[in-house]
Amino acid sequence: MSTTTTNLGLVKPALTDVADITVINSNMDAIDTAIASKANTSQLPTKVSQLTNDEGFITATSIPSSLPANGGNAATVNSHTANSTPNTIEQVDLIKMTNEVLGDVNLKAPLANPTFTGIATLPTNSVSDSLLISLNAAVTAAGTTQATATALTKDENIVTSGTGGVQVQGATTGKIVVVINRTASAINVYPASGHYFDGLAVNIPISLPANAFIELYGFSSTQWNSTINAVTNAMNTIIADVGGYFATKNVEAALQQTASGLTSHEADNTRHENYILDTSTTANTCTGACTTYTAYTDGSNITLKVKNTNTGATTINVNGLGAKPIKDALGNAINAGTLVANNIYFLVYEVTYGGFILANCIQAPNATGNTSGTVSIASPVTSPIVPVIMASCSDTKITSTSATTILTCTPTVQGNFEVNLYLGITSSTTPVTITITWTDGRGAQTYTMFNAYPFTADAHSIAPYFINAVANQPITLTITAGTANQVYVSGAIRGI
Repeated sequence: MSTTTTNLGLVKPALTDVADITVINSNMDAIDTAIASKANTSQLPTKVSQLTNDEGFITATSIPSSLPANGGNAATVNSHTANSTPNTIEQVDLIKMTNEVLGDVNLKAPLANPTFTGIATLPTNSVSDSLLISLNAAVTAAGTTQATATALTKDENIVTSGTGGVQVQGATTGKIVVVINRTASAINVYPASGHYFDGLAVNIPISLPANAFIELYGFSSTQWNSTINAVTNAMNTIIADVGGYFATKNVEAALQQTASGLTSHEADNTRHENYILDTSTTANTCTGACTTYTAYTDGSNITLKVKNTNTGATTINVNGLGAKPIKDALGNAINAGTLVANNIYFLVYEVTYGGFILANCIQAPNATGNTSGTVSIASPVTSPIVPVIMASCSDTKITSTSATTILTCTPTVQGNFEVNLYLGITSSTTPVTITITWTDGRGAQTYTMFNAYPFTADAHSIAPYFINAVANQPITLTITAGTANQVYVSGAIRGI
């Protein structure tokens, strides 16, 4: 609510009132009239700034030092003698009156009028480059090592040509990098030097299949976490399984056919292995269950983990189908000690013998003695009918990170052979590459069982690998360890 001044009755708006120009003008008129009655207005300052100090208020020094007589004729004006200094009371009255006006109205110098020229433009987009996804849509893979692989510099990288590998930039917490393989073969994706993927060792690559992609998430300044597109890999498998059916039929029909094929495959015990864990508490009698094994058919096979070391002729009963003898390759009952507790064996049902043939059975002491950490070669095979150890090693330590030959032998006649392998990893996860080379009727062959696979610190029994090799050409097993002195190898090459 507004109030008024004591002397002139000027209206003082409350702090919450809206400024009213009419009220201000009325106050100014009242002041003008009061001043005009006491002095010649022509000698008053023409601007407020001439009366005020830096704070905008009147001071005693701001008042003119002399006042003329009224109209220029009177000797005094309100008891004040012309051309003399105003008395203190007059100074105080004028200061008080003017400061009340200035304080209530709070006059300030006017703002300069802004001048606009030209056409207004918007500011440049200030979004950080780190929020924009960079793309290289035509990467060429190259090189066979981390150092020679194509270096990637973008967030999303599409590999459209070349073979070998690519190397992603260094890991950064929170960063995301995508690599898409649009070539016809798998490529290796390497980390930057000194960096690593997931739980793999430093500098070890991840194999990225054709038409698949991998997403890398920066977990730290040296580690990437990865997610390979499993859906793409699964679809590639479906396309291969249906033999082109997927290309001409709809997806639902293709999936149904694949599911039907898997069902048939499960029932076909001659084309896949059935794992059985022996639960018998008695030596020479093996028993176990396997839901996919429903009948003893010629050529059907099982992988058996034996619970007890046998002391003589032994039988096996799968799923309660009846006990069947376990025999050697010639159809003879196996000897005592042929099956060792907690070892794994591969058995094939032979209808002629009415029982299972132990594929890796050794009935006669054909192998030379082994020395820990060395390779031993048995006498040459003349006819690989009875299983014979061609080469073996026991607890051989891999002392370097270069490819190391573990087993080698040269058969004197063409025949069938089986490679058996057991790994012991000591203190930490280590990438291991296992390669077999041999020559069959088609020529030189190479098979990589594992490519830089991260084996954990544990014991690992590798499934047997079956080959046919010609005479007078070597069969060789080599192993490359990602870390020296952490991998111990035991294995054998058998003629069967």
